[in-house]
Amino acid sequence: MNSITTVFLVVFLSVFEIAVAQDGTLDEAFGVHGSVFPTFGGYMSDLNALKIDSDDKIITAGGVFSQSGYYQFALVRYKPDGSLDETFGVGGKVISDFPRTTFLKTMLMQSDGKLVVGAYNSEYSNGDYFRDSFLIRYNTDGTLDTGFGNDGIVIISSNTILNTISLVQQLDGKIVVYRYSNSGFQLIRYNPNGTLDSDFQTSDVLGNPYEGVLALQPDGKIILAGSIEVTNGSDNMIIRYNSNGTLDTTFGTNGEMRFNVDDNDQITSVKILPNGKMLFCGKSYHNESEYELSYTHTLLQVLPNGTFDPNFGKRGILILPIASRSLQLQSDGKIVLGGERAFVDSHGFSLNQIGLVRCLSNGSFDTAFGNGGLVLIPNDDLGGSSFGSLIGLQSDEKIVVGSVFCEAHFSCHPYTVLLRFNSEDVLINNEFQLPDNTFLVYPNPVKETLYFDFNSNQAETLSIDLYDNSGRLISNLLKNQNFPTGNNSQKLDLPLTLAEGVYFLTISNGTNTANIKIVK
Repeated sequence: MNSITTVFLVVFLSVFEIAVAQDGTLDEAFGVHGSVFPTFGGYMSDLNALKIDSDDKIITAGGVFSQSGYYQFALVRYKPDGSLDETFGVGGKVISDFPRTTFLKTMLMQSDGKLVVGAYNSEYSNGDYFRDSFLIRYNTDGTLDTGFGNDGIVIISSNTILNTISLVQQLDGKIVVYRYSNSGFQLIRYNPNGTLDSDFQTSDVLGNPYEGVLALQPDGKIILAGSIEVTNGSDNMIIRYNSNGTLDTTFGTNGEMRFNVDDNDQITSVKILPNGKMLFCGKSYHNESEYELSYTHTLLQVLPNGTFDPNFGKRGILILPIASRSLQLQSDGKIVLGGERAFVDSHGFSLNQIGLVRCLSNGSFDTAFGNGGLVLIPNDDLGGSSFGSLIGLQSDEKIVVGSVFCEAHFSCHPYTVLLRFNSEDVLINNEFQLPDNTFLVYPNPVKETLYFDFNSNQAETLSIDLYDNSGRLISNLLKNQNFPTGNNSQKLDLPLTLAEGVYFLTISNGTNTANIKIVK
């Protein structure tokens, strides 16, 4: 950054209008009118993972079903605009064929861009399903990484009943794997080359767990979240491990936090916040009658010590209008969740529709997003029922949604769809006239604090927002501040995490708006 401090005297005779793309609307620049429908030769497909890489390309992982029911891996990479990236695999796709039905359950994007998928295949024998559980690593071009395991494949176990469910990469490149069966679960760790790391000290945990998810804290500690069976139901379960696999007894009670919202509970996703707090999506239900279940869907915030955050939602819990198993965090701290909402249509059919929710960091709904914080996609747009929605954020914080839909009310032949939604207020330049005003903004370049001086011939109510050079809203620096007639001065504190670069201040009185360029 230039160390010379400059004072800019800005006299506005004409400036720019700020037009805003409404948050939560489909982005018409993506695919066809905001949507992409992948094709796999007419075969059915599903979706289990969605990632956004450093170039804003979109990678999805799932499977393709043929008419005979045979299942194959399907990894697809898209350019940021939704078109297939033909530098990946064959025409943008990698379809791996295995000798028996194989289920892809999870995908990890490593820090170097390589992809690791966790999967298992199954065979029925002697009253139970026995599985081969394995990892596969792909290079960034979609080829198998032959430097990992045996020509890109690591067999975790053979002829067991353990499912590989979640993966996380530690800071040193090692990969931690979570898997479970109906008798317990375990964490194991592999070196970056795919060999088993015998120094990892975690032990098997007995019980009857359900699917869980892993996350890594900035300090290297490991969070495992899911649920475990109890009498007449299940409880949510969060466990924290040290980086070497031992229990972190400073978390919760001896390293665990167990709690229930209803009779049956399960955590479906997790996000670690920069301040060490943890967000979890959960679903809970009880039997309303013999044939009817009553569901509650929640967003939970937990403090680093393993207790609920009393300043989030209602005692750490927010009730959601959708079932969510995917959440992302915007740079301004807002929380975006993807999922689906159940409803009964006019014909009496029970269906699901894609839903997005955005919340503020305090656990309240963001009313600037969609309808009171909720966006729903009409089922007529997809032609059936939708479920299993996953989300990712691109660098401009537009929301990419991957989902599975069924084309008919009475049957389900699943296909995948990608959608992209506007997420942030975006600057669009148009001319208009602003009454004469003189603004003094200094220092410029700036480090942490700006001063904004001006003279006005009438009382004004002003708001000041900070945008980056691409037009993305970074922060609301001032909101509806009243200023009297005459000379005024206002101190503006920039976000502590603001990177060096070119930014714009937008100053608005509710009718007119002006831009001032600043440099940090």
